[in-house]
Amino acid sequence: MAATTPVESLASKVARIANVIGEKEPQRHSRDIKFPYHSARDVYGWWRPLLHAEGIIVVPRAESVEVLQATLPRSSGGTRTTFVTTMRVTFTIMDGTTGEVIEGSAVGQGEDPSDKGSGKAMTYAEKAFLLGLGMNGSESDVEAYPDTEQRGAVVVGDSDIQGIARGGRTTGATDIQVQRFRQLSRDLGFGAVKAAEVAADVLGRPVPLPEDPDDAGPALVRFVTGLPADDLGNVIRYMEAMTGGDDADASGS
Repeated sequence: MAATTPVESLASKVARIANVIGEKEPQRHSRDIKFPYHSARDVYGWWRPLLHAEGIIVVPRAESVEVLQATLPRSSGGTRTTFVTTMRVTFTIMDGTTGEVIEGSAVGQGEDPSDKGSGKAMTYAEKAFLLGLGMNGSESDVEAYPDTEQRGAVVVGDSDIQGIARGGRTTGATDIQVQRFRQLSRDLGFGAVKAAEVAADVLGRPVPLPEDPDDAGPALVRFVTGLPADDLGNVIRYMEAMTGGDDADASGS
């Protein structure tokens, strides 16, 4: 009788994949994000092809979702109102060959002034789960803004929301949106003039800039800061599409 090849367990397959991936140094680091961090795109890129080659899929299931109003300080002074979504997610790792499953869980949070908090929270939970599963991260995964040290405590409120238009959208651009716009401009290699041209194309109206190129950058920042949140969100989504997309939990749109 011919010897049968032993079937590799799901846990063994996952451990082997994690060992192939190994420890990863964070590749994301910018002037707006002070600490090195792993993006969701990076983490998915390590795991997806190796898992799928083994016939393994990961299925998320949201167990609980909590959305709270929060008041955060603006870097320029004053406060802004936003929403923080906390999502607890169970992940089922399924072996398509043997039918074996392994379950685990992670918690993700997403901050957004309109309706994208759940997507950001899910993305962060997925990233946290995979990082923990393979113990791939070599640094703490901290995504901070320049004024993190001055932000202080988040004040969580009730449903009496001030400064939010009908439908739960803010009437004015947020600090996070402005920071995201500036980061995308750098990622795309845009100077102030090119970034203003892109914004003008999306908005359907010209973006006024001074003739002196040294003054163009500050003028552009003032312009986008004064935009309605929905308008700047449309510009950000267009620019994200130009980059091929990136982390949802990093976007302020």
